[in-house]
Amino acid sequence: MTDVLAERLRDIVGAQHVTVGLSAMARYPTGRRTQPPPGVDAALGAPLVVQPGAASEIQKILRVAADVRAPVIPVGTGSLGQTHVLSGRRIVLDTRRMTNVLHLDATSLLCHVQAGLTLQALEERLDRDGLTLGDLPSETYRSTVGGLLAGRAPGRATSRLGPFETNCLGISAVLGDGRLLHDRVAPRKATGPDLSRLLIGSEGAFGIITAATLRIQRRPELRTFTSATFEGVEQALAGLRGAFSAGVRPAIARIYDPELAHAIFGDLAAPGRALAIAVCAGAREITEAEREVLDSCLRGAGGTDAGEGPAQEFWRRRAQTLRGERAAATDANLFPVAAPITRLLPVYRGVRSSLRAIGAEASGAFTRFYADGGSVFFRLPPGEEVEQVAREAAGAAGGNPVDELFADERFRPYLQQLKAILDPAGILNPGRLVSQPEGER
Repeated sequence: MTDVLAERLRDIVGAQHVTVGLSAMARYPTGRRTQPPPGVDAALGAPLVVQPGAASEIQKILRVAADVRAPVIPVGTGSLGQTHVLSGRRIVLDTRRMTNVLHLDATSLLCHVQAGLTLQALEERLDRDGLTLGDLPSETYRSTVGGLLAGRAPGRATSRLGPFETNCLGISAVLGDGRLLHDRVAPRKATGPDLSRLLIGSEGAFGIITAATLRIQRRPELRTFTSATFEGVEQALAGLRGAFSAGVRPAIARIYDPELAHAIFGDLAAPGRALAIAVCAGAREITEAEREVLDSCLRGAGGTDAGEGPAQEFWRRRAQTLRGERAAATDANLFPVAAPITRLLPVYRGVRSSLRAIGAEASGAFTRFYADGGSVFFRLPPGEEVEQVAREAAGAAGGNPVDELFADERFRPYLQQLKAILDPAGILNPGRLVSQPEGER
């Protein structure tokens, strides 16, 4: 069956864009907790990696897959992630041939791009015209546009631009049965329901995003760097929240507890003090005004000016990562939790308190702030028990560990109905987002 399926796929995209066998999977890392489930037999067939070059090819691929009931796992530059079909016959759909900038409007500040383009490549293209996506977290630039929109991680949010998906004004996609979806860029009320929101954040379970229209920015005229130390993270959070309430929207804003501040910044961090850093960017007059308000709010919360050094050091390392001069941080024991803005501090306290009860310590940083929330990134000691305790404590405090793929069980029936409508053959990323009933796993 795999040979027949491979031939049908070669007829669609060309023989050079279809690879058969487990060796083809080496380029796609699998995340933790992604071992094949018991009872899945690799002899069912070798995986097929397919690289389409257009939405029309994806249409044909999905129709073939539905015909033979072969699971389709979409990937960009990231891992295969958690899925219930890691062995046996399946199609890995790699979008990285789809890298065209379809239209760039420097007047309206809109950019229409194919979904396989990485943010790094897009940023380099925009930079030639004095434009930018904005100062997104460095790790997001390795992702494809489609992968970032389909994913559910909070690492794509900034306090200046908000979550990355809010800057997406429309998408094109292929649904599980091969139907095309195109969103027009128009006022929301003029075009009826916003169907793109069904696919953004859906982990590829309802459809494959093929292109997107993104809001872009002009290159900042000025960047300012602010650093301040505090008695604890509570005061630092109060200072930043005061600045946010006053309308300040930094490009970068982070708070490190004393332990993590010392581990990352060394002598640039004051011993035993929490550290807040912020980078403001934009037009000169606006940026200078934001810097003044930010400084005032941090001082008012008990902050001590630490100069520009720590914030500049953060920015220097970020720039090195984007240029490929240093690897992005890959801390195996990093545990990120998203939460509403008012629950960030309870999450931080709850996780640390619960870990201390079992004799473990954790340090943390607050980051990815936006209007409705933010994230706490904990650095945990190794051990499954430690992570489980941290996970339970974060949930009890109102946080959401970012690798929790399934939605609240109360919504599972609705997601399953959507799955049946948009992907009637059930081929797209089985087990992703829409958890399967026990008897079907």
